[in-house]
Amino acid sequence: MKRAALYSRVSTIEQEKTGYSLQAQREKMEQFANMKDYTIADHYSDGGHSGSNIDRPAMQRLLSDIKSGKIDVVVVYKLDRLSRSQKNTLYLIEDVFLKHNVDFVSLQENIDTNSAFGKAMIGILSVFAQLELNTITERFMMGRIERAKKGYWKGSGNVPFGYDYTDGKLILNQDYEIVQEIFDRYTSGIGAYEIYKDLLSRYPDKIYSANMITRILDNITYTGQVKFDGETYQGLHNPIISQDTFELAQEMRSNPEDRFKVDRTKRAALLARKIVCGQCNSSVSMFRHYYVKNGTRAEYGYYRCNSKRNRSKLHRSINCDQQNKRTDDIDTQVIDTINQINFDTEVKRIATKRAATPGQNDIDELEKQEKRLLDLYQFGNIDSDELNSRLSDIQLKKKRIHDSKQSKKEKKALNIIKSVQDTDIHTMTFEEQCDVIDSLVKKVVLTGDNISLEFNF
Repeated sequence: MKRAALYSRVSTIEQEKTGYSLQAQREKMEQFANMKDYTIADHYSDGGHSGSNIDRPAMQRLLSDIKSGKIDVVVVYKLDRLSRSQKNTLYLIEDVFLKHNVDFVSLQENIDTNSAFGKAMIGILSVFAQLELNTITERFMMGRIERAKKGYWKGSGNVPFGYDYTDGKLILNQDYEIVQEIFDRYTSGIGAYEIYKDLLSRYPDKIYSANMITRILDNITYTGQVKFDGETYQGLHNPIISQDTFELAQEMRSNPEDRFKVDRTKRAALLARKIVCGQCNSSVSMFRHYYVKNGTRAEYGYYRCNSKRNRSKLHRSINCDQQNKRTDDIDTQVIDTINQINFDTEVKRIATKRAATPGQNDIDELEKQEKRLLDLYQFGNIDSDELNSRLSDIQLKKKRIHDSKQSKKEKKALNIIKSVQDTDIHTMTFEEQCDVIDSLVKKVVLTGDNISLEFNF
């Protein structure tokens, strides 16, 4: 007597609408097995599982039993109970069942792989099962697209922070002010991680990771729009931020220059992206400390070695003992150092360096080559295309020599030096101070209580 495995499956929707309950399938298969004098080896039932894949508990148990030689024939009520995927159907029957000498029977379609006709029908019917699945998926997608066009949010377990999902709509909750703060502070030049650390200290029950901040910054839902399948539509919910604010945040996040070096009037610290730790060579960032003074919330900034931050990829030395330093103190030391530069001497030094830069002989030789090429062209020894090509090469070489004599940084440094020769940098605006730092300073090294500067000139 053949040992039969009776396999049944339903999804929640099918169980409610089509009546193919697990019990109904089981009864039909048992009747068939008794008629065929099969011994029922076991029942394999997957309730509430999609037919689009075979990663189902009972299906996996069935496959294991087949490979162990415990099954002679697999019986299903209908072919799509086995799978709705053409690829998976053929895989199960040809690569698993038949490979292990296991027959397959589908009652509804009257298919039995013992016959040649039954084997042929498997391929035909599995195509229609795949078509039905694709049709259901297409209808489902069309419904979701139409819903998005009407302004409804797509709906999922991940409701955007700052909203509640009620009766199919997004409704503002009290956390919307935190979202506004995130966008306001980020677009004013404060980094996403700094925002995260501050909010975590204030709202430990609401803020759970730095990635949460960046996901909020990238979510167009906060502008009052909904996005689905790559398209954006006007939503029914109230916006938390303006479109202009969102676009500014996206520009800062997508542009490598703006992402880390924002407009000087908005960036968090004077020495942003310039200061490093002299003890472990890690970068140093500015953080803010918030406290209450005379009943009023106050704050101050401080520079902190990134080796101390709880982010392993930034660790250069977990044992770095560089102490945190008040931002104002370090900024003042840097400006004092720049104020002490003898700018008259530097202007002369740079001018002398430019004049002494080698390369003039090379330029003279290139100009001779240009004259010889023109002579060859006049005598008809080369055509115009070759002349233009070789002249272009010469011009490029001359430009490279010229650029090497005076780099862009050196040009700007010279202009800045001339403009601040008789000025106390302490009296400048923050924007002007940033311009001086960016133009003159290559790196600020913080070691203990001391700082040292590397210049661009």
